[in-house]
Amino acid sequence: MGFRDDILKLRRGNGISAKEKLLLQTLVSLGVGIYLLYFDPARAEYATRLSVPFFKEFQPDLGFLYLLFIVFIIVGTSNAVNLTDGLDGLAIGPIIIATLTYTGIVYICGHSNLRNTFASNT
Repeated sequence: MGFRDDILKLRRGNGISAKEKLLLQTLVSLGVGIYLLYFDPARAEYATRLSVPFFKEFQPDLGFLYLLFIVFIIVGTSNAVNLTDGLDGLAIGPIIIATLTYTGIVYICGHSNLRNTFASNT
């Protein structure tokens, strides 16, 4: 979508409007959510449960709200990166920071010793 927007800016002087971008992002993320919810071959019965780091017992099942959650995450992440990026095109810096943060969370959740250390209530 960004490439098409840039091409339209070069040809017509204005690109895709903000409403059109948001609509396209929502439709694409809705498609991804529907695929993950209904057509993913690796889908298990717990696929719609939300795992909250450091709270082992708290895993709410989002059910149908999972689809809205996926749309919110994809559209929100996309727009957060675009807003942070600005006009300089250097979005890789914040992306690296976010990726390292999520990598740390996944690492901690995957190692029982660290997970138990952070999740203990004592």
